[in-house]
Amino acid sequence: ETEGERAASKLIQYVSYVAEHVPGSMSEIQNMREDMFSIVNCNGLPHIFLTLNPTDTNNPIAQVLAGRDIDLDRFFHELSPGSENLERSKIISQNPIAAAQFFHKSVTNLIEILLGTKRENKRGVFGEISVYYGVVE
Repeated sequence: ETEGERAASKLIQYVSYVAEHVPGSMSEIQNMREDMFSIVNCNGLPHIFLTLNPTDTNNPIAQVLAGRDIDLDRFFHELSPGSENLERSKIISQNPIAAAQFFHKSVTNLIEILLGTKRENKRGVFGEISVYYGVVE
């Protein structure tokens, strides 16, 4: 190992350390992969994988968070199929904070209900969960 190889190796270590904290970087992904390997090593293989993709443009809760006034008593009375798709998409696209709040609330509620994280006995729909790991892309 030459002096240049040692210097290059040291530089790669520094770059990897910095990149590990950059969202979406290969180093962050590698770090998450190592976390998962550690969890599997300590707790065994996971029994369920879940992908959640809440749609903010079709959900009235997201529309209310975006500032829209919705009368749920008359919600379906005057609508034809697809009549409001563009309007709902426009409202959400103009208010990304409401979209983020809706996503956060949806995911948090799902974890609290399915996994029982807020319950005193920590038992959810699937019973008592020993560990879970979540990633947002």
